[in-house]
Amino acid sequence: MIAETATAGSAMLLAASGIPGSRAVQIVLTLLFFALMFAAAWRGYWRGPVRQLAPLCSFVVAAAAAYFFGAAFGHAWLGGIGVPWILRGACGVVLLCLFVWLPVFSYIWYKGRGQISEKTGEPEHPALGAVVGCWTGIFWGVLGALCLATAGTVGETFLAVRPGAEKSLVGRVFFGAAVAKNSMALYSGLKFLKTWSPLPESVFRIVHKAVDVLGSRQAQRRLLEMPEIRSLATDPAVYPVLSDPEIQAMIKRKDVDGLLSDSRVQRMIYDETFQKRLAALELEPLLDYALTGRFPQ
Repeated sequence: MIAETATAGSAMLLAASGIPGSRAVQIVLTLLFFALMFAAAWRGYWRGPVRQLAPLCSFVVAAAAAYFFGAAFGHAWLGGIGVPWILRGACGVVLLCLFVWLPVFSYIWYKGRGQISEKTGEPEHPALGAVVGCWTGIFWGVLGALCLATAGTVGETFLAVRPGAEKSLVGRVFFGAAVAKNSMALYSGLKFLKTWSPLPESVFRIVHKAVDVLGSRQAQRRLLEMPEIRSLATDPAVYPVLSDPEIQAMIKRKDVDGLLSDSRVQRMIYDETFQKRLAALELEPLLDYALTGRFPQ
């Protein structure tokens, strides 16, 4: 029951919105997708299959390296330059992806230039290059659609927690991304994009339950009775922040946006010791106990 409620509430909090899709935007995005396919096929015809595959192959190799080793790379090398602990893994993934992508791309591109005819100066397999180009265009189009859907989900969340923000420049950009995402979802096969998010469902549940705990005195009391949470709450980096009357007022009214925007809370979140101790906790069972008075079976 708790999981179902949390799932529904988290979807409403982080994904679902009243921003409608547009048939006009849907048509424009569809035309752009086919134009990308045609452009990639045309470039593949003149480049040849190897050079046309160079960006895709190097991206796959770099993404695999970043997936398996990026977080370890970030924690090993970015601590000395002041990058917050919570961001080192993500920054390491991005940086390692870039470091691997460039040499792999350069090597494949160099090998592809060797397949150019010395007599005509044209690639030796233009038809195969066009076919390969068409499929690489489809790949980049799908990847771009997922990126746009991600931006749309972030935009819906941003506009949900900050009413009136659509009047700002950032709000207009996020609103446009949300409209584009929901326009793609008008296709019957893409309806899942309406509530799609790159975040796993467990994150949705934890965020929703944390917000519920913030709004319940009894749940907060149960949470603070746990030794793990009591030890964390009395940490020198945490206690002065949580005991501040202004912070307590924001907690009572569930002002999540205000809490995350407060400089004192941000300093607490970016404290490396606090981040490591928080990461060591299994938050969802603790939040379940705070809300119901019993641990889940």
